[in-house]
Amino acid sequence: MVKLLYRCGFHLFECMNLRVGCLNFDTGILTAHDEKGKKDRTVPLPEALIPELKDYLQTVINLHQQDIDLRYGGTFLPDSLSKKYKNAAKELARRWLFPAKTLTFVP
Repeated sequence: MVKLLYRCGFHLFECMNLRVGCLNFDTGILTAHDEKGKKDRTVPLPEALIPELKDYLQTVINLHQQDIDLRYGGTFLPDSLSKKYKNAAKELARRWLFPAKTLTFVP
């Protein structure tokens, strides 16, 4: 996270709100959605970070699969996406890029 803050010029809150779907290795860009003024911010992905991000992403994918196997509800979604797309909370692309160390339990 610190390397993205430094190399991409993100603010801490922007970096904490990144999701797996924000990464685009094919085009080499990183997009932060709904930031200041509800606008998207797209920045080039530093080539030096791509191998490290891919390794880290595999860890997130494994964690996501464990959560799905344990039947956890998924991630929080902005606005009314959870109503519009019933399974969106469980999609990998919607998963936080930097998830919390513990789960948030919502009754």
